[in-house]
Amino acid sequence: MNVTEEAKNSTSRNSRCSPRFYLLFVMLPGLLLSLWAADRKAVMFVTHDLEEAIALADRVVLMSAGPAAGIIGDFPVTLPRPRDIAEVRMEPTFHHIHKEIWASLRVEVQKAYSQGEGA
Repeated sequence: MNVTEEAKNSTSRNSRCSPRFYLLFVMLPGLLLSLWAADRKAVMFVTHDLEEAIALADRVVLMSAGPAAGIIGDFPVTLPRPRDIAEVRMEPTFHHIHKEIWASLRVEVQKAYSQGEGA
């Protein structure tokens, strides 16, 4: 059984008991959108991929680099739903949001590299 099949089977088993949240360590973007669309529960996911965050989320929260990390930014994602995660990356609004978030994130990435965390 591959990762996709195992994730779908696990999700199917978990959804029968109507969980208040899903905890999945390996999440496929399409599966995450399917879970959300099925029961519209709140979803929080952690990623290091800015494009993935924008494509999937309604809100992107940035954390600072380092062991004393804290929230340094909170950006709404105003892209309409439903979203095709491959196609949404072509939208001008996607690029505008990416540019705005990257302006804040760039400083943290540079900080992490200068501290040897990004190497």
